Amino acid sequence: MTQSPGLLVPDTKLDLAIAPIDFLRRAAHLWDAEGAFGQLQNRAYGYLWPMGPFFALGSLLEVDGWVVQRLWMGSVVCVAFVGAAKVTRELGVRSDLACPVAGFAFALSPRMLSVVGPSSIEMWPSALAPWVLLPLIIGADRGSPRRAAGLSALAVAMVGGVNAAATAAVLPLGALWLLTRAAGQRRRSMMIWWPVFTLLGTLWWLVPLFLLGSYSPPFLDFIESAGVTTFPTTVMDASAGRRTGSRTSTRSHQPRWTSCASTT
Repeated sequence: MTQSPGLLVPDTKLDLAIAPIDFLRRAAHLWDAEGAFGQLQNRAYGYLWPMGPFFALGSLLEVDGWVVQRLWMGSVVCVAFVGAAKVTRELGVRSDLACPVAGFAFALSPRMLSVVGPSSIEMWPSALAPWVLLPLIIGADRGSPRRAAGLSALAVAMVGGVNAAATAAVLPLGALWLLTRAAGQRRRSMMIWWPVFTLLGTLWWLVPLFLLGSYSPPFLDFIESAGVTTFPTTVMDASAGRRTGSRTSTRSHQPRWTSCASTT
């Protein structure tokens, strides 16, 4: 709250922080008619849960957008911390110091802290990754295997669908855990129920994703393929960029903030 109070950071969807209810209303449709020509919305449906309702609640409570934004970022870090600490405990660590240290190491990692500001929704899957694994760890030892599979799938559903690849990245954790457990009825039950529940829990964004794919041009081929991202980066290009960067004013490296008053 003390870092640039009153200012919004351009976190992914700036209009989500400024007018969240209007944004969620538009996100329910593939086509957004606002603006001069309208637009085919890119994965706006992914914000329907849980980031969108979080900001909408703040708006209904008349909390300033920049405050809601800080609370959301703090929540991402806290969820990551608690999840990692609990997983550490369930894996057999009994030290009251080691578990929170592991939680802090995960939640305050350079990747988390450097991305949670400009793109917090990209860090949300990482924050929930321990919660996807936690029920499966417990279910492998005690309790109902089907309930454990359901709780893990619920965590996957909570990840959201803004970035399908980021959501899919949490699945190998659970799969590797189940595959490395001792064979038996408990593992067999979770290996049956977990994929079923996970599929059901992700249908809310998988269906809009395939619908978007039927209309959208294949823009990922132009921005995220290995050839596009690595081919232009030759040794000479990297060296030239480094020399150019060394002459750049330090002012350009300051974080970009947006005034709440100017954006509204």
